[in-house]
Amino acid sequence: MSSMLEDIERINAKLKEGEGLVSFEGYCTNSNCMAREIRVHLKNHDDPLLEHAVRCPMCRSRLKLHWVRTYREEAIEEDKVARRLVNMQMHYRDYPERLGVISAAVLCDDRLPPTPPGWFDDPSKAGG
Repeated sequence: MSSMLEDIERINAKLKEGEGLVSFEGYCTNSNCMAREIRVHLKNHDDPLLEHAVRCPMCRSRLKLHWVRTYREEAIEEDKVARRLVNMQMHYRDYPERLGVISAAVLCDDRLPPTPPGWFDDPSKAGG
């Protein structure tokens, strides 16, 4: 496990890289705490209180960081997750007999499926 100072330096580096907006996710290391995963979104004010951001909001134990991302990196990752969820739903729709069984290839596929013909109205023909 990295030190608190290393985690703070990691967050500060992303704050500089991401124009002051950062997200990170951590795991509460206190087995008696009811919290498990915590996601934090920060804006940079060069605040000396950054040390408090890497602590669990429930018990104040130190968080084990899973990842630190800039706002842009987080938006890209959230879009990938959304596409994976759509692909999973399409898989279950197309193979209902396999409900609950899904391959890693489908789970990890973050491509956009092709748009069916006529799915979106042609905006140039709007209003008749």
